[in-house]
Amino acid sequence: MPITFQAVGGRDPEKVVVDLIENALPTQGDLVSAAAQQRTRILQRTEAGLDVNGSPFPPYSTTGPIYIDIGRKGAQRTTKQKISAVQRLAKKVGRPAKVFKPNRIDKARKRVARLGQKRERKPARLRKIAGVTPIGGITPGGLLKAASYAWFKIGFLGRRGVDLLGHRAPHMLHALVMRFAGGQRSGAVRVPLNAMKQLPGEVQLGFYGAEARIAIAHNQGRGSLPRRRFFGFGQGDTKFLADHIMGRIRQRLRRSRAA
Repeated sequence: MPITFQAVGGRDPEKVVVDLIENALPTQGDLVSAAAQQRTRILQRTEAGLDVNGSPFPPYSTTGPIYIDIGRKGAQRTTKQKISAVQRLAKKVGRPAKVFKPNRIDKARKRVARLGQKRERKPARLRKIAGVTPIGGITPGGLLKAASYAWFKIGFLGRRGVDLLGHRAPHMLHALVMRFAGGQRSGAVRVPLNAMKQLPGEVQLGFYGAEARIAIAHNQGRGSLPRRRFFGFGQGDTKFLADHIMGRIRQRLRRSRAA
């Protein structure tokens, strides 16, 4: 004889069992929440200068001097606009940045011509004169002169170390987004316990478009850029994600029993 349940006041026993089974299963919301937490982990350890396994990134290059074009890459800008971009950045980080006046170079050219210097010696002489732009100064062409890339990131911008954040927002790391059936999320995301209760589908965490090429170059290394593997699953990531999902399931079960 089959066993049947009959509710006599209170909750329906059959519904209690069904609710327990449903609450014990991972949901789409659980995966989205786990992906959001993993995104935060990636950003936090990258800011601390650590790769996916917790090892320090290779340091920035100390070779120089180098000349940095501040502003939007690929845009057609005048020299005045380039100079303004450097001055805005310098003001933002609290550092002086003066322009090396072009007329000093013009006077030098006239003096070289007056002295009758040989033509082949002019370029070297002019390069030497143009090179008096000080470290941290702005060249006549609107570029910031830096002792090295390490000096620019740490000495000029005041960063603590290798954080993979560029000088211009939005940064490459801001383009790290989640994609899943029915939506896309970026930034800090809090997913309620009972949100998206459907069975889980694929959730992607990644870079897309132009920012993906920059992320790949950093993650894999390219040319003179060393490999700094910041994106991926490292030691402890799998356990962290499993614990996060199980924690949400336990909370739902506790709520179900208390209801």
